[in-house]
Amino acid sequence: MEMKNDNHPFDNGDQELEEVKKIATDVDYSVDAPVNHDHKLTPKEENKLVIDDENLKEIYHSSFVEYVSKIPDFILAFGEGEKCLCCMDEGTPWGRHGAGGFLLLPEEQLKSFFEKLHEAGITELTSHDGCGAAGLKYSGLSQIEADAMAADYIKKIAKENNFKYRHISAEEMKRPPNGHIARVAYFDCSGKFRNPMAVNGLPRGFIIGEELEGQEAADNDIAIALKIAFGPHSLVKSKLTKDEPFIIVIMAESEKQVTETQNRLKKITEPYGDLVKFDNFIVDVQDFDQKK
Repeated sequence: MEMKNDNHPFDNGDQELEEVKKIATDVDYSVDAPVNHDHKLTPKEENKLVIDDENLKEIYHSSFVEYVSKIPDFILAFGEGEKCLCCMDEGTPWGRHGAGGFLLLPEEQLKSFFEKLHEAGITELTSHDGCGAAGLKYSGLSQIEADAMAADYIKKIAKENNFKYRHISAEEMKRPPNGHIARVAYFDCSGKFRNPMAVNGLPRGFIIGEELEGQEAADNDIAIALKIAFGPHSLVKSKLTKDEPFIIVIMAESEKQVTETQNRLKKITEPYGDLVKFDNFIVDVQDFDQKK
């Protein structure tokens, strides 16, 4: 069911959210590399962008719920998927997600976070080329240097905490090597949206997992996702208009959870006005279990 946006203003005095917005605003993604800005999209990449365009137009003209109701295998998005932790980047849609995996989490939260990962059955930590979270964590370095630092750090942390480790190259990623193409963010409150790669027809987007990261980190991820989508490293920012805006799809287990999450995130999306809209999908866990 699509939740309509209300028109009531929200208090913007929340210090944490102001800091989140400032963090995202201060990040310069114009050097989000190693990517080749002279790279010309291949016919395959161009075709994928056309498909994303067509799928998004259907969502704009109806709703996310109506759109996915026409996808017979949409239920597969809620399967187990790969047992890895990946960045929220649209190019790394495997397993569970966070900004850089966990790169932006405070050090004091890492122990409990890794315990959650083990409890959730996650066996592998990943890094990837052109990681914006790495650029933020290791500010002052080139992106290539930041990626190398992040890869070494994640590999070390994986070994210390009994995880496998894998680096995802630019060639393996599911977006063009010269920039971001996400016009959607899937904000998963349910912890069930684990296997979008199994579904044909879902627009590529950032994937943010509140269940494992926690509310504050997930909100921070939304702020960063918007900065990327409207920043100089987006290949599709010119396509974002008030009629065809960036979409935040809230995956939740109840309408109450959708409303609470949307009201909270509006404090972050407010500066973008009509260029960002909310949509949602209510995850009926029992229904999915029965259908499986």
